[in-house]
Amino acid sequence: MPLFSRARITLQRAGRVSLEGAIERYRGRLAPFFAELGCERGRIIHRFGQWRFSRHFDPDMRQRILNFLVNECPLRE
Repeated sequence: MPLFSRARITLQRAGRVSLEGAIERYRGRLAPFFAELGCERGRIIHRFGQWRFSRHFDPDMRQRILNFLVNECPLRE
């Protein structure tokens, strides 16, 4: 379980998506989404009620990912 965060998504160059925490139950939705999106690497963390993105994502890609996470993969409080 990630320290101080509820969920962590890690994208690696080989196209592998690593999920930790509360987001693991959405693996079937997230893996195809990121494969289609074409992200090669980066990290997304859900901490204190907000999604935080690494610098590998441009603003447009961040918004697209955020929309998907909020609508398709809600984390229950």
